[in-house]
Amino acid sequence: MSARKITCKPSVPPPSNAFKSEYYSGQVWAMSGVSREHDAIAFNLTVAIGNALRGTPCRGFTRDMRVAVADTFYTYPDLTIVCGEAQFIDAYVDTLTNPTVLLEILSPSTANYDRTAKFGRYRRLPSLREYVLVHQDAPLVERFDDIWATYEYHGEAAVLELSSVGITVPLAGIYEDVVFAPAD
Repeated sequence: MSARKITCKPSVPPPSNAFKSEYYSGQVWAMSGVSREHDAIAFNLTVAIGNALRGTPCRGFTRDMRVAVADTFYTYPDLTIVCGEAQFIDAYVDTLTNPTVLLEILSPSTANYDRTAKFGRYRRLPSLREYVLVHQDAPLVERFDDIWATYEYHGEAAVLELSSVGITVPLAGIYEDVVFAPAD
């Protein structure tokens, strides 16, 4: 087996499959694994949104698609939607630059970061129209539109509206087979 040399721009991290990470300002940060609930929600989101996007000019990408926010921030959202032609930073076609919607599933260890620093960086993306935070401890979804107004969807009877891509997704589908811990 031969080694392959990878040449990247100085500010762009080389592709890596060794571990999932985020790149910010010259440093690579390893990301932890996910809980059973997080993984079930990610799967359900992928199925529900993928089905809803059929026949539209939009498509979804799973949490394995890296997103470049700027030369200094690369991350792996839980789900990404792009409308129109997907744009990538280079010929590797593994780093997307024009997401329309970004969805993150909140974990206890990352919830504050997803709401603050990461959201602040995401807002710099000219293509971004909606940012969605999905809770894993209760059927609750928060959606931020392109003027960053917040909309909350509570309970499994609620229906998430992604207006920028013209679809709706019932929370019952997002939280199907998810077991919530008893409330304290």
